[in-house]
Parts: sequence; structure tokens; C-alpha cells
Amino acid sequence: MTSGEKVILIVEDSPTIRLLLTLQLKSLGWLVEEAFDGAEALRKFQDKRYAAILMDIQIPVIDGLETTILIRQIEASEQRTRTPIIALTAGLRKDECLNSGIDDYLLKPMLVDDLKEKLDAWVAPRMDDT
Repeated sequence: MTSGEKVILIVEDSPTIRLLLTLQLKSLGWLVEEAFDGAEALRKFQDKRYAAILMDIQIPVIDGLETTILIRQIEASEQRTRTPIIALTAGLRKDECLNSGIDDYLLKPMLVDDLKEKLDAWVAPRMDDT
């Protein structure tokens, strides 16, 4: 298994939003990997550890909520450290997000300052511990 201390996984089916997020994350100094749907995200998660995951809720194959539940099951079964998962959503579904194991959420369209704030809150403290 490879390490992904400075890598964020974007799980988003919209090419435009993936590109925007990739540019924003790179401007903040992050490396980025992308997944189009929940199944692809799970395959990537099996092979690599990420600093965080940005998860669209409405994605093909396996939606973002179910993908998050499956990621949390993998973490538990393999005794992995919990990966911060931040939902990307056009409509506020806070309870659904938090009940699935998502840690936080960003409303679309997101600004780079909002993205930085979430990553600083969820990822920066964890990286300082290493």
C-alpha cells in the first residue's frame, strides 16, 4: 500500500467541478487523484491512503453516502486511521451526510477559501502529528 499524505482524492462525476477542485487544491499545495464514481473511489481507496477525500453525494454506480459507508467499513476491518471525508453537495443534507460517516460538507459551488478552511480544520492537525 502506498502512502498519500499530501494527496486528496476527488470523487466527482462532473469534469468541470473536478477540474475546478483540482486547480484549487494544487494552488493550495496538494496533490490530487480523481475518481468518477463510487466504485472507482473504492478501488483507489483499497490501494492508497489519502490525506482526505472530497466526495460528491450524487455520483454514478455507488452514491457518495454509500461509498462513504463502505470506506468506513474498510477502515474498521483493516484498522486504518480514519480518513477525513468532506461531502460536496448542491443541497444541504447535513444529517444524511453525518449519519453515513462523512465528517463535514461543502456546498457547491465552493470557493477556494472555503475549501482551505475545511482542509485546515480536518487535515492540517493530523499532518502536524506525523
